[in-house]
Amino acid sequence: KDQSEGKKAAVRPAFVLVAPAQTSRMISYIDITGTIQADISSEVLSPVDGVIEALYVRENARATRDQLIAVINPTERLSLIGNTQWALKQLQQAYQASAADSTNRVRISGQIDSLKKSLAFARTVYQTVPVISPLNGVVTQRWLDMGSQVKSRDKIVTISDLNSLLIRAEINEKYYTALQSARALPVLLAAYPEETFNGRIFTIYPQVDAGSRNIKFDVKIENRGVWKLLPGMMAQIRIPTRVSEKAVSVPEEALLTTIDGQQFLFIVDSDSMAHRRGVSTGIRMDNRVEILAGIEAAEKVVVMGQQMVRDNAKVKLVAPGKEKQK
Repeated sequence: KDQSEGKKAAVRPAFVLVAPAQTSRMISYIDITGTIQADISSEVLSPVDGVIEALYVRENARATRDQLIAVINPTERLSLIGNTQWALKQLQQAYQASAADSTNRVRISGQIDSLKKSLAFARTVYQTVPVISPLNGVVTQRWLDMGSQVKSRDKIVTISDLNSLLIRAEINEKYYTALQSARALPVLLAAYPEETFNGRIFTIYPQVDAGSRNIKFDVKIENRGVWKLLPGMMAQIRIPTRVSEKAVSVPEEALLTTIDGQQFLFIVDSDSMAHRRGVSTGIRMDNRVEILAGIEAAEKVVVMGQQMVRDNAKVKLVAPGKEKQK
């Protein structure tokens, strides 16, 4: 037989890129969706039945406290003035139809003078009703228009203070402790995907919903200066649920998974030998994964080329930035 028979072919070392396991502070978050609402808001209601004679504000208009925003002509006033005007018109027609020198015309003339005084009295004594703003803010909703009929306590406009807003949300009761210890919270909005806003827990309501097992809470978010945030916007609140001050972590791409779901990675020793390590994982943050057990800080972990690596096999390290050349 040929002498080469039975000899094992030399295995070429796999080219790999490695990175050291790092120690850093890692935080696990749960993302909760809520709705932005005005912390201070008022529905301005009609004080009487009547017709809106004047309406001085529209949506997005600024309103100041005690500013006149509408005038209501009460139903009683409209009815009295209308009936008096109708009666006056009838008498004026009768006056025109009567003979110039008849006693009837003299009588009608007296009645006309009396009704004119009554009409003037009605307009003076039965005044229109002003509607004023109860706070400084912005008109976020106008429910009616000038000339609309209203009943007492019908909504005319909604005025909201947009300088300070609340996010109303709820969370499962198992995160109650995390909610209590939360301070400054990152807030993300679809309207501003590149920005992160700061919020803080304002109120945690002291009751758990029996059906959903959720606890309601409010997060206060500042909106001073340019009003970028609006009531009704959807917001995502990031609540920290666990903090690891000295977490050992590796890049996500270092992890491999077996068919049965076991996670592992390869470390490379000082002799450029690769060794497979089973690991248990924890927090995932910024494309890194906390390793709870399986490796130590500063160990070199294979982050590229591990699919070609075998346990306890020699590997060749590639300098960062040169892996694409191999």
